[in-house]
Amino acid sequence: MDRLACVDAPALALQLLALQHPAWVGLPIAVVDADKPQGLVLEVNAAARAGGIAAGMRYGPALSLLPTLRAAPVAPEAIALGVRDIFDRLHQFSPDVEPVTGEPGVFWLDAGGMDRLFASLEEWSQALREDLKALGYVTAVAVGFRRFGSYAAAKALRGRQAVVFESEAEETAYVGRVPLRLVGLPPNVQDALAKLGVQLVADFLALPADGIAKRFGHEAHQLHRFASGELELPLSPVPVEVPVVERATLDWGEQDSQRLVFVIKPLVDRLLARLGERAEALVALKLELDLDGASPRVDDIRLAEPTLASIRVMELVRLRLEGQPPAAPVCGLAVSASVVPATSEQLRIFAEAPKRDLAAAARAFARLRAAFGGEEVVVRAVARNRHLPEGGYAWEPLDHLRPPQPAGEAQGALVRRFLAEPEPLPTNPLRGPDGWLVRGLAAGPVERLAGPYRVSGGWWRAEVERDYYFAETRRGDLLWVFWDRGRRRWFLHGEIL
Repeated sequence: MDRLACVDAPALALQLLALQHPAWVGLPIAVVDADKPQGLVLEVNAAARAGGIAAGMRYGPALSLLPTLRAAPVAPEAIALGVRDIFDRLHQFSPDVEPVTGEPGVFWLDAGGMDRLFASLEEWSQALREDLKALGYVTAVAVGFRRFGSYAAAKALRGRQAVVFESEAEETAYVGRVPLRLVGLPPNVQDALAKLGVQLVADFLALPADGIAKRFGHEAHQLHRFASGELELPLSPVPVEVPVVERATLDWGEQDSQRLVFVIKPLVDRLLARLGERAEALVALKLELDLDGASPRVDDIRLAEPTLASIRVMELVRLRLEGQPPAAPVCGLAVSASVVPATSEQLRIFAEAPKRDLAAAARAFARLRAAFGGEEVVVRAVARNRHLPEGGYAWEPLDHLRPPQPAGEAQGALVRRFLAEPEPLPTNPLRGPDGWLVRGLAAGPVERLAGPYRVSGGWWRAEVERDYYFAETRRGDLLWVFWDRGRRRWFLHGEIL
């Protein structure tokens, strides 16, 4: 990554408040923590500052000082949605976007290579700002070489423009002139440094790091390390969430609402199953209908509360289709989800109502026993405490199938599938001209061995000593082999899948 950009939407809560109340444009506006006289003023716009309102005042005295003041709280959920809104738009300009933790409205982007998609990085920056401006957000963009450099420059721009540094020296000189109050120092540390004449980033960097840690605390010391480049970290982009969508194409044009409900239900069931696997719950369903000879129809169906229950969703779908039947035959449809994290209760109910038919499994087991005879036709493997792998399990009759009872969130894991009886392998495997061909020419020779892992036991009857290895072939097969010290030969015992 050769270029790094920082995007700053200053006073994001204030911008969101203005977007929520378009009629307040041009008026003095303030964000308060509570809509009551003792509420604390958190952020103000330029018109409110001109009227003498400042952050830290109480809402009642501020309103008496400026009767035209408009104020309201902005919920954390609204701020999170605003951050997500900007995050999604920024992904159209860079594949790697990292929101700044604890500072809503600030993002780092990988700007490397963007000058090949745009005429210049300046044009890329302006296109980014114009795109966010169309959504109602005021932003500043700084394209530099280091995290702190781009961050400090974006803060200094205060949402007014974009800047692109051509060299690290230019970035360093610009950042050195940025006031310290813009880069996140605690107010008490700012006041203490101001008494020493330290008001700019360059003055701050000139101070010894050890002295800052002793006199001004850990937070100031970390900022000094960050600004000096000692704490430079690689970009940690947040992965883009893949939307959950289920589609179906109809071979015929269907306009009957009741029949459409039966077509939509399997899609909704699969959608909810995928959400359950992702520990998410549905809050709104988007239903898209492709109409034959007419414009597509889109219905947003919002639920009363997040759910994973298909019956609740389908009831609303049925009511929507019966109340507003399609204007033309439907030839294709899709359902997609707006989600929130699911609660443990929702996931428990989802897990307790699996789609497996245990009664059908019991009937299948009965048919197998009747066809092949005996109670040991249907068995399951159970673990045993033995020294050797082949003795580490046993088969016991399975009377009936039990529902799965996961202990927690499923984690991806490899499966070791081993043979009931180890297969002998060629002797002196590493001396042949073609290497050790455990799986023949198609798999290629063994290229890596990991081990040994010693297994021994049976000294009371017939002592066994084995050195187990994981062998990887050129084709990528991962095999489980061992050297039997007693028989002095290699054996294949299994494969890792």
